[in-house]
Amino acid sequence: IDMLGHGRTAQPFENPKLSDFVNQLDEVLTFLSGTIKPVIGGFSMGGLVAQSYAIQNSKKVSGLILLNTVYDRTKKQRKIVIDRYHSNLKAGVDNAIASGMSRWFTSKERTLWAKEIYELENWMRSGNFDEKCKAHRVFAHSDHENTGKIHFIECPTLIMTGAKDSGSTPAMARKMALEINDSELHVLKNQHHVMSLICADRVCNIMDSFLQRVFNTAR
Repeated sequence: IDMLGHGRTAQPFENPKLSDFVNQLDEVLTFLSGTIKPVIGGFSMGGLVAQSYAIQNSKKVSGLILLNTVYDRTKKQRKIVIDRYHSNLKAGVDNAIASGMSRWFTSKERTLWAKEIYELENWMRSGNFDEKCKAHRVFAHSDHENTGKIHFIECPTLIMTGAKDSGSTPAMARKMALEINDSELHVLKNQHHVMSLICADRVCNIMDSFLQRVFNTAR
């Protein structure tokens, strides 16, 4: 779905909270799912929203996919993200793109995947950057809201991140896997934050296997 402030979705409130994004997700799922219990998945901030939704609504979903997602940042990690938010707010979208590209891709990947990365940059440039920053502020400040609560997630959960993801770290992924009872963990070797692009076949195969397990169990 287009998150609040992104794509064709309405702009968020002036000072949005994580709960606003959770409520948006609930509205979409209620409209689309009917009596069917879906599997929900989120990447990066989307995973933060999906975590929070599943904590509150575990019985309403068949499964959960958390891809390159943050959990229980340290004070140092939180400061880095908050400082990055303020830097982007001050310097604009070009700063956000330059910062992301340097963290998400190696120089070799930027050459091999130039066309796809250029498309990603265009996605980042599209829309109202000020509104996107409102969402980024929630991402920077709100991970603590889920800390210590994800044991309430009772549905099967797939957790994936890259071994070299500096923001959604393997340590965070392992901590989630320890706290969620029915979970499986995959840390992909040599992968960074946007491994769903660089390592798409492997990511999709893992998700496909998880979905087959979830829906076979559901039957």
